[in-house]
Amino acid sequence: MGDFATDTPIPLLVAQGVALLDIKRPGWFKDIDLVRLELDNCNDCVLGQIYGYFDPGLRNLGIIEDDAWKFGFSRSFDSNMRTWDELNEVWTVTIISRRMREGGL
Repeated sequence: MGDFATDTPIPLLVAQGVALLDIKRPGWFKDIDLVRLELDNCNDCVLGQIYGYFDPGLRNLGIIEDDAWKFGFSRSFDSNMRTWDELNEVWTVTIISRRMREGGL
């Protein structure tokens, strides 16, 4: 039996984060500067850009830090498979897709 942290595809984790943001902060994707987007930076990550910093973002969403990876906001601590580059790429593609679907980049 596999490990959820290493076996769950990153796009699925990010989709869970997107779904939560859609509920808690509709239109969130409009506030992300893709040039600045860096998931390994607490100011420039998705939550940092929306809520000012990573930790207040977690609090606003009702997530504890140890569970942030389950929503694609961080990489899991026990997995070398979850690289920051992979997370940045999936979030970037997701945000671009959402903006295109909503009628503009």
